[in-house]
Amino acid sequence: MEPVVINTRKFKESLTFLKIPFREEMNCNDFSIFKMEDLDMNLPCQMPVFRPDHFSIILISQGSAVYHAGDTTYPISSNNILFVRPNAFLFSEWSSVTKAYIITFRKQFLYHYWPAAVDHIQKLERGETFSAVLTKELMEIFDNICSEIYNQALSSTPYKYEIITNLLFNLLLLMQQYNLGTESEWAKKKYNSHAAAFLDAVDDNLSKISSGETTELFDINHYVESQHLNVNQLSKIIYNSTGKTVSQWIQKKLMDEIKYLLKYSNKSISTIAYSYGFNDLNYFYSYFKKYTKTAPGIFRKNFKAPVINAVA
Repeated sequence: MEPVVINTRKFKESLTFLKIPFREEMNCNDFSIFKMEDLDMNLPCQMPVFRPDHFSIILISQGSAVYHAGDTTYPISSNNILFVRPNAFLFSEWSSVTKAYIITFRKQFLYHYWPAAVDHIQKLERGETFSAVLTKELMEIFDNICSEIYNQALSSTPYKYEIITNLLFNLLLLMQQYNLGTESEWAKKKYNSHAAAFLDAVDDNLSKISSGETTELFDINHYVESQHLNVNQLSKIIYNSTGKTVSQWIQKKLMDEIKYLLKYSNKSISTIAYSYGFNDLNYFYSYFKKYTKTAPGIFRKNFKAPVINAVA
């Protein structure tokens, strides 16, 4: 069964879409935590496709699921952790779950409750989505921290979100300490606020196109004007900070978006093309083939049958 694409930004909104009840105490807009085994899911359960505006940590003590984040598939099972960046299309199918946590948080949540940790937050912004297998000992440590976070979230303790933020940073620092995941080239370079703002703005533009709020795909001139720079200044900043040019970033994120919709939605190729500003369908075919070496129809056909069978 093909996943449904929905215009929501929160994991809990995807639960609402599926009419899966959850505890009303999880009412913070920038943070949530769920015990997956406590949700009334009919397994196997396929979640809808959405573009989260938050980071996600999925910790599975016992269970199995397949996550599709952006252009990458992550099969995860017992003693696995998955860290997912915001603003990429995401969906999952859960085959079994005995014990698992899903934590979601926005960077604004961390800034608000622990502003002194700005360096760690900036590094988090530049991290990559990854999955990792944990040792029994490390799994127990992560599970205990998640349990503490969950208990705090349900409590009426004063300053509970400050405590939760502290525990979240413990999780993130443990990931760093044990070298879980890999650093992007950008993460290895010095943080630059202009580069961070540019990448956030590209993601925001694509999110608004996806939700139907706009049909305009911004070019470099928009990002230059919004940051009060000239083209040469922004181009130099982005390349020196990330190792990619402005055009390469826009093209990469745009192609990731289009490929995801071809894979996981039933939208027609022409609808996808027009949504992202390709009014000439022939030009869209040429553009897509230039970056993927294949036509969009063949790309969709080659992908869909084996993947749908694999996760159905």
